[in-house]
Amino acid sequence: MTRPFRPDRNDADPVAAAASEALGTFLLVFLAGGVLLQARAPDLGLGLLEIALAHGAAYALVTGVLPRAGGGCNPAVTIAWSALGWISPVRALVLVTAQCAGAVLAVVLMRALFPGTLWDAARGTRAVLSLDVSTVQGFVLEAIGAATLVLALAEAASARQRAATALRAGLTIAAVTLAIHPLTGASLNPARALAASLVTGVTDGLSLHLTAPVAGALVMALLLRMLTPRAGAASSAQAARTDASSTPNDDAPPTP
Repeated sequence: MTRPFRPDRNDADPVAAAASEALGTFLLVFLAGGVLLQARAPDLGLGLLEIALAHGAAYALVTGVLPRAGGGCNPAVTIAWSALGWISPVRALVLVTAQCAGAVLAVVLMRALFPGTLWDAARGTRAVLSLDVSTVQGFVLEAIGAATLVLALAEAASARQRAATALRAGLTIAAVTLAIHPLTGASLNPARALAASLVTGVTDGLSLHLTAPVAGALVMALLLRMLTPRAGAASSAQAARTDASSTPNDDAPPTP
């Protein structure tokens, strides 16, 4: 990393941060899930490439446009940032709750708005392991995918960097989807997996899709701390100052 992660000045407001994460996760799950449902329509001819591009474009949208609190619209990313000390545990809990709420709302609306035949064919957008993939293989694949996403987001900082970060994250999601979607469903997002299981009432494979992304994100967080110890320490100190301080200096934009 060329510089440590530092949340935007807009992130001082926890309500705005939670709302941003909820909206971002809603859009991500709804747009990506909508394409998964449409891919089940035989007359459209949508395939893996279109699914990957849709996932990447949706993630680029939510990371590039919405105000951010470092949560990445993904509980696994949020937990990784908290483990690194880049956001506080309390802030992480708030963001994860908001992400799950946004994901549930998205799946509920998909269930209500899309034809039932597509919903049933797509298993309610649940990520399902291929019959050729064992539980251990699926776990490792999902963990690697989430770890790659954490790495792509690790330099996210100021608004000036947001466009580059959004493009990098979107391309990462697209590449990971191309690589593992046929094998695991490429959920990579515990909020998305939880929402699909809650709405469909099916919990098969849920534990894997809840734990594997978190495990992969934490491994990457550990690697980032080992490879950039000074940046990690600086980020932790900055996060503590941001959470503890309410002076006007908190609103100053980050310096390069």
